[in-house]
Amino acid sequence: MSDQRQPIFNVPNVIVALVAVFMVIFYLQSQMDEMAQMDLLRRLAFVPARISLWFDPNALASVDMDADMQSLAGFFVGDGALMPWTVLTYAFLHGSWTHVLLNCLWLMSFGAAVARRFDMVRFLVFCAVTAVAGVLMHFLVHPKTIEPVIGASAIVSGCMGASMRFAFSPGAPLGDSNGLRVLSRDGAYHLPSASIKSVLGNTRAMTFFMVWFVLNLLIGIASTVFGFGDGPIAWEAHIGGFLAGFLLFALFDTHHSSASKG
Repeated sequence: MSDQRQPIFNVPNVIVALVAVFMVIFYLQSQMDEMAQMDLLRRLAFVPARISLWFDPNALASVDMDADMQSLAGFFVGDGALMPWTVLTYAFLHGSWTHVLLNCLWLMSFGAAVARRFDMVRFLVFCAVTAVAGVLMHFLVHPKTIEPVIGASAIVSGCMGASMRFAFSPGAPLGDSNGLRVLSRDGAYHLPSASIKSVLGNTRAMTFFMVWFVLNLLIGIASTVFGFGDGPIAWEAHIGGFLAGFLLFALFDTHHSSASKG
């Protein structure tokens, strides 16, 4: 009998590389003094008000701010520069070890499955698209916010949304077998992608989505109202990343059939 054992950790190289980059960058952040960390945030974090001020220099005139908030606004957006690269670079910064470790764990859990379906280049482009979609959603809800947005949560959420297009299909580990043999891990990752319509009609997939959505909403409210966690949670960015991963999945996937378009 052949040895069919699998290694305990079997994560695609692109995921290992991203996790390493996130961890190294946060380690370097943690070694900086407070002023250096603030300057890093000013240069690389996404600040929604920058976009608003670029279109309208008086966009913040109607915002009620105390002296501390005015000082913060001057620091983050006082130069009036758009800094378009921050729609990507924000994802490489994190607020605490808990923040970066949780994102890395979720990325290994959901990102690994998606990365196995895409080649490295496709996966990295996919991550970039979900990162941008996340902060654009946050901007639409909070266009005049001066607090910086950081973290790879939109990418993680995008991978969760993408996984819904194949993880709940019949024969997949999370799907209803309907009398079918549950496929091996590698086989399940290469199932034809499901159409948006079929996923929306899949009870298991929609239960997963509703639980994920409610948890994000509750965590976002709790972090804002009660001060739980390391800071306010940009849950709108999570939703933006999730929707981009779910809706745009077929543009990146190569394991689809004519019946799975949409």
